Amino acid sequence: METESIVTRLRDASLGFLSVSGSLSLADALDDAKARFPCAYVVTPTDRAEPNRTQGRHRQRVTSRVAIVIGVKADAASLSGAKDRLGQFKRSVIDNLTGWRPDTADTALDYASSDLRAIAGGIVWYEVAFQCAWTLTVAEPDAPASAAV
Repeated sequence: METESIVTRLRDASLGFLSVSGSLSLADALDDAKARFPCAYVVTPTDRAEPNRTQGRHRQRVTSRVAIVIGVKADAASLSGAKDRLGQFKRSVIDNLTGWRPDTADTALDYASSDLRAIAGGIVWYEVAFQCAWTLTVAEPDAPASAAV
């Protein structure tokens, strides 16, 4: 599933993030030296595919889990302030994405989970995950060449 439409939706929603971008992994997001805080990263989804259930044309139902990783600056004296800001950003992301269908999905995004991912370098990182389904379709493979008799 592509994630660019999710990045665009979060950017266009004006939720208060100074930057919103895509990332290949949580580690890449945490290591981004160019990040401006508060920020959000749309992390490449993980997929779970059902078996193909057709003959001829190949069709599989795929469920993708995509994470929005939120980064907020915090120092030891203001961890409670960071907690409040993270709570507001979390709710804004959930409200903005739940029930909305990305461009290449068959179903709308469902809120799946959320979790504190890291506190490092004065930044608190929080993940909000969603899932949706899409269909992988591949045209009928070429028939094997018949043997000459």
